Amino acid sequence: MVQERRRILLLSVVSYAVWCGTLALLMSPWFTPGGHRWLGLVSDISALLWGVSLVWLVLWLRRVKAQPQVFAALNDEMTVRNRWRAQSASRWAMLVSLVVGVVLCTYVDLSARLVLMTLIWIFVISQLGFYLWYDRSE
Repeated sequence: MVQERRRILLLSVVSYAVWCGTLALLMSPWFTPGGHRWLGLVSDISALLWGVSLVWLVLWLRRVKAQPQVFAALNDEMTVRNRWRAQSASRWAMLVSLVVGVVLCTYVDLSARLVLMTLIWIFVISQLGFYLWYDRSE
């Protein structure tokens, strides 16, 4: 069950990173119409994969909650500590991103949608990424 949880989270973080990354790139003026078409296709495929990973996670959670001993084993002290460490590291990554964003926006005129999409992207990727990073030792 732990390995399956890691696979689900890894699929989720990669597909979300690609999906939101391509959405942010679509908002930028750096690509030709042909490039926008390919970015849109990659965005749609990765959004579909992200949706599949969310459904897979819900089904996995139902299977785990149906077995109380497995649920207790998966929420042991190590998992809770890893989750706390991941949230703490993610807060620091978000704080640094916000400071860099404020400095960057002071000198460069950026779209608010692009900045918000980038910050959401950083938040989700750092949260899941740090959890996977700290969970790798189990």
